Amino acid sequence: MLAIRREHPGLFAHGEYRPLEVKGPRADNIIAFARTHDRKTLTCAIALRCAPALLDQAEAVPPAEWWEDTQILAGDVEAERLDAAQVFATSPVHVAVAG
Repeated sequence: MLAIRREHPGLFAHGEYRPLEVKGPRADNIIAFARTHDRKTLTCAIALRCAPALLDQAEAVPPAEWWEDTQILAGDVEAERLDAAQVFATSPVHVAVAG
C-alpha cells in the first residue's frame, strides 16, 4: 500500500472516497472502497471476520466456496463487479489501481 501511495499520491491526498456496495451471503465479511482522482481509481477490499472459515485448513484465506456468490460492486455495470472468491484467492486484502 505504501508503494502505491508513493506512485499515486494524488489518489490519497485529493482522491474522492466512495464506499463500495457488497452483495451476497458474505457481504458482512467485506469492507470495500474506491478513491478516484485524475482518471485513476484505487480499489481496496478487506476480508473481515473470516476465522471460522479458516479453522482446520492450512490456507491463510477462506476457500472459494465459502464466499458463495458474494460480489463487490465497483461500478455501475456488470463488468465492474468483483467476485469475492477471486479477489481474496491469495490474500485477505485486495488493492488495485486502474486508469
